[in-house]
Amino acid sequence: MLAGILKVLHIAMLQFFCNFLSQITLIMKTRKPFFLVAILSFLLASSCSTLSRLNELPYYPAYKHVMTNFLSNYSIDEIQYPEQFYMAKKPDGWHAMIVDITDHSLVKDELYWERKTKKYHTSTFPAANPRQNPENNSKIINEWRNNYFTSISPYWGYAGWDEDVINEYGEESSLPDSLLNALARAYCSYAKGLLGKQDDFFSEEKAFSLPTGQDALTGKQLAEYRKYEHKAIDTYYQLWQQNPDYETFVADIYNVYSNEVMNSYLTLLYFQNQEEASKELKPGLYDAFYKDMAKRLLASCDENAILLVNGDSDTYPLLYLQEMEGYRTDVSVVNVSMLGSGRYISHLFQAVSGREPINFTMSKEIYQNESKPIFYIVEKGPSADFKTLIRFISSDDPRTKLESEGRHFDFIPTSTIEVEYKRESLSESYLDRGMDHSGQDNKVFVKLDKKHLYLNQFALLDILGSNEFQRPIYFAITVSKEEYLNLDEYLQCEGFAYKI
Repeated sequence: MLAGILKVLHIAMLQFFCNFLSQITLIMKTRKPFFLVAILSFLLASSCSTLSRLNELPYYPAYKHVMTNFLSNYSIDEIQYPEQFYMAKKPDGWHAMIVDITDHSLVKDELYWERKTKKYHTSTFPAANPRQNPENNSKIINEWRNNYFTSISPYWGYAGWDEDVINEYGEESSLPDSLLNALARAYCSYAKGLLGKQDDFFSEEKAFSLPTGQDALTGKQLAEYRKYEHKAIDTYYQLWQQNPDYETFVADIYNVYSNEVMNSYLTLLYFQNQEEASKELKPGLYDAFYKDMAKRLLASCDENAILLVNGDSDTYPLLYLQEMEGYRTDVSVVNVSMLGSGRYISHLFQAVSGREPINFTMSKEIYQNESKPIFYIVEKGPSADFKTLIRFISSDDPRTKLESEGRHFDFIPTSTIEVEYKRESLSESYLDRGMDHSGQDNKVFVKLDKKHLYLNQFALLDILGSNEFQRPIYFAITVSKEEYLNLDEYLQCEGFAYKI
C-alpha cells in the first residue's frame, strides 16, 4: 500500500514538474539564455518520458466521458432481458452494442466514437428521454468495473478483446509497463476462454468442447491452454523485472505474478488432475507479507478444518504454502465464489494432497451438469430439515418445481433450514466450545433472507448441512458478510477467521 501511495505522489510530482518546466522554458526562450533553455528542455523531456512510460495506452476518451455523452443524447431504457447494453472499447473506437446474454450473440453494434477522426458519430439508438432517471444514468456512467478495466487495457468490453490485444502487442519486444500488464491480462483471459470459463465476453468459437468433471482436456487441448497461460505468467514476470514497484488493484506485480502461477495450478487441479496441476508449481512465490497473512489464516483453524475464502489473495497464497512448503496440509481451502462452478465443486468430492474430501449430500452428477444454477425461495412452510430439503431439490418430480411459461425452476419451499448435529458426530473443537447438550439432538437454523440462492450459495449450505460439524468450518475474515448465510449469531472469531 505504501508503495502505491508513493507511486501516486511520484506521478503527481512529475506532472507538476513537467508543467513547471514548460512554463519556465517559455519564459527563458523570450530572454534568449540558450544554455538554460537546453538544460530545462532536457529535464522536461526526461521527466515527461518517465511519466509517459507509466501509461502509454493508445488515446481514447475515458469510459465515463463517452457514456456521459451517449446518455445525454440517447436512451437504453428500452433494452430488456435477455438483451444487454455494452459500451465496448475496440481497435477502431468506442462501440455502442446490444448483446443477447443467453447465447452471447450480437444484436446491435455501432461505432460511436472513432479513433481515427477522434469524433463522435450519430447513433440509431432512441433519443434520450428528458424524463429518464438521472440517478440510474449516474450508476451506469460511474460503474466501477467498466471504468477500471477500460482504463488499463487498450481494448475491452466485447468478445475477442483479448485476442485483439494479443494480435497488436504480443510480438512487441519493448512495451511500457501499462501495456505489459494489459498483455498479460489478455493472455490470461484467452487461456480461460479456451476452457469455456464464461464471463460477459465469452466466445464459444474458441472454447474447447469438454466433458464434465476432471481429466477433461486432451493432450493437445492441455498444451494449447498451457501455451497461453504460460505466456500470461511470463509476461507478468517480465513486468516485475522491468518495474518491481508496479502496482495493480489486486496487489503489487510480484504477488500478481505469483497468483497467476497458482491460478494455473488450481485451474488444472479441477479441470484435469493433481499430477498435471503440480507441474505448474514454482518455488519462491509471494513476498513475506503475503506468506505471513496466509499462515495466519491457516493457523487460525483447528485440525482438519474447512476454511472458506473468497478472493485471489486469500486463496492462492494458502494453496502455495500447503503444496510447496507443506504447511497445514490438513485444512481444506474452499473458495466460495468458485462454488458457482459445478466442475470446481466436483473436484472437492475427492481427496487432494492427503486432505479429506468435502462431504456433500446432493449428488456429484447434479453439480457437474450445472443443471440447477438458481434456487428460488418460496415460503410454503415454517421450516425444513436439511436432508429433506436436498431430497426435494434433487427430485425430478414436477411437483417439486415452479412452473412459468412452460419452464420448470427449482425452489426452496421455506426460508428457514434446520441443520441437525449430534454429540457423537461433533469434532473435539466443538465439544470444547460447549455444543454438547447431554447427548440430545440439537439444531442450527439457517435463515434465508433472499429471493433466491445461486449455485455457490446452495453448495455452501450443502457443505454446512452435510458436514454436521464433524469438521470445524471457518469463514476467513476476508470473506464478505453477505456470504455468511445469516449465520452471524453462530460465528466466533478465532484469529484471522470466524468459526461456525
